[in-house]
Amino acid sequence: ALPICFPVTIIVIDVIEELVKSAPDAVVGGLHWQVIKYVSRAWLKKDPYEDFCKARWYLNRLINTLATEPYKD
Repeated sequence: ALPICFPVTIIVIDVIEELVKSAPDAVVGGLHWQVIKYVSRAWLKKDPYEDFCKARWYLNRLINTLATEPYKD
């Protein structure tokens, strides 16, 4: 059994690389990367609202990109 409190080191770039490596191409992977980056660090910033707004911008662009012909089923 794991102790109730144990040290964990997470290297965020390793997590992001793992999450985006299945993206269909570099454009979609790059947009996904930015969403993850801004959301994951928002609470560490002086103004988390700004990072969440940036994440939303990239997420909207990602959604719009995926709605275009090359990505549709």
